[in-house]
Amino acid sequence: MKGWQPSYPETTGYIIPTFLKCASLTRRHEITERALRTAEWELSFQNADGSFNGRPLGSGYDGLVFDTGQVIFGLVAVHKAIGEGKYLNAAVKAGRWLVQVQDKAGSWIQHAFNNITHTYYTRVAWAPAERGTHTGEEIISTSAQRNTDWAVAQQQSNGGFEHTGFTVSCHAAPYTHTIAYTMENLLETGSCLDQREYIEVVMRSADSWIGTVREDGYCSGAYDREWKSDAASTA
Repeated sequence: MKGWQPSYPETTGYIIPTFLKCASLTRRHEITERALRTAEWELSFQNADGSFNGRPLGSGYDGLVFDTGQVIFGLVAVHKAIGEGKYLNAAVKAGRWLVQVQDKAGSWIQHAFNNITHTYYTRVAWAPAERGTHTGEEIISTSAQRNTDWAVAQQQSNGGFEHTGFTVSCHAAPYTHTIAYTMENLLETGSCLDQREYIEVVMRSADSWIGTVREDGYCSGAYDREWKSDAASTA
């Protein structure tokens, strides 16, 4: 494929904090303005129920849990930067939708990619954890903790996790991408919610994973449940 693909609300959402951090470090006002324009673009198509549609624009997806979570990052970051209420209100609305569609066990299946549970949706939990901490809204922080507790329960004795792939077939040997998502987000949610046990879970995974990394820093593009490389997905 050549050229630019359609705009992508999910990735745009978590790029906004990077813009704002860059603007702060470089003191370039035009980068802040870019972040604000990007946030306005996100607001322009938030669904009435608070969700954001999944995948690139025009893909035909309705509101998706993961994509909505990533947009929250951008909205909260902009509110922190300039204090304008509409961004926080949109984040609150999105967070409440995530609570409404969450399973009792703490995972998400409704409006999840491929309609299955994903342990890497801890990146969704991190967003409301940060937002709940920022606003003091307990229901949002509780939702984040429920998902994180569910994800922790998926950890195997060797530090790996069940349900980490994009698809059911990928669960047996998930991509490094989604394994790293799971670990990073447990770490960040643990920090947001002041839960040391989440950080300790990440340390167990990291201790197992580090043993697979070569001296030159190379690691596989996917790992099975025994932390063995999936030769078909090396990178």
